[in-house]
Formats: sequence, structure tokens, C-alpha cells
Amino acid sequence: MKTDRKTFFQNRASLRSYLLDVAAADGDAPATGDRVLNFRHVPIKVGVTGYVLKGDRILLLERSNLVQFPGKWSTVSGYIDNVDWIHDRPNFCRDHLIQEFQEEIGWQLSDTQLSDTMQLWECGTYTIDEPTVKLHLEMFALKVEQTVPEICLNCEHTAYQWQSIDQLAALEPILMPHFIPALQVAGLLRSA
Repeated sequence: MKTDRKTFFQNRASLRSYLLDVAAADGDAPATGDRVLNFRHVPIKVGVTGYVLKGDRILLLERSNLVQFPGKWSTVSGYIDNVDWIHDRPNFCRDHLIQEFQEEIGWQLSDTQLSDTMQLWECGTYTIDEPTVKLHLEMFALKVEQTVPEICLNCEHTAYQWQSIDQLAALEPILMPHFIPALQVAGLLRSA
């Protein structure tokens, strides 16, 4: 797995430990049922991102006014926030990403699909360490081998497009901040 130079967590165990410690200190999380981590109070936010690839194209999603960076284009992503999954599931990052695919583009990915018609793999981590934001991303790529399933956007996105990976540099002004450097760290885009 590739990583950029700076990292907040040495491995998945230290990431899990951090998230559980933050959840234990979160007074807003309910004691029973689906416990969800409130990222407003978290010093280092932790998320997953999934780049959807079909041949030499990548799926881009335009962000709506209901989320940060409205009007910018990005990919399927979200915060890791289900405390019970973090605690109980060995593949909690992958499981959170699969949930984001279902929520954001309507794809209910099964293990059968992920072995027969799609390939999902971890492709690194990306760290943003700036004065106003500290973010750790677990990055994955999903390669669609056959027909692309229907895309049903939720309220977080207003449009989607398939874009040639080689043409992304020209789109940098409309992409989310750090989109291209993260793709380079993931090994999905060559450095210019």
C-alpha cells in the first residue's frame, strides 16, 4: 500500500485505536444502537474515498450545496463514523466505503460482484495536515469490468460524468482540493 510522506497513523490498528478513543470521548454518541461518531469534535478526521474506474475513465461526482465544497467534482467518499463497525469489523474501512457506494450512487456491492464483475482494492492513504483541517483518507479503487450499474445520485451530488484520467489535470480548477495529488499517491495518475 502506498502512502504519502506524512501520516497520522502507522497502521490500521493505530487508526482503529484512535477512532475508538475519540468515540469514547464523544458525549454526543448514543450509548446503544447505531453509534455514530460526530466529526465536528474530532481533531483528525478520518474518511474513505473510492475511485471508480472503467477502462481509462474515472467517475466524477459534482457536489451539491448540502455538503462542503459545493460545485466541486470529486468521487465517492465519506467519514468513517459507525462506531460499532470500527469496533467489530476487521475490514471497517472497506465496509464504510461499500456503504458510501450505496448511499451516494445507489450501488449495493456484494462479495460476488466484487469478485466477478468488479475489482475493489486498497490503493493507499492520503493525509492533509493544514492549519484548518487534519484529514486521513483510506483510498480504494473500484474497477468495473463489464457494464456499469445504473448510477442513482443522492442529495450529496447533483451530476456525474466519466472523465479520461489523462485529462484530469485540465479540470483541476473544478476538482476538490487535493484530488489530483491523492490520485497520484494512489498510483492511479502519473505525476506531471
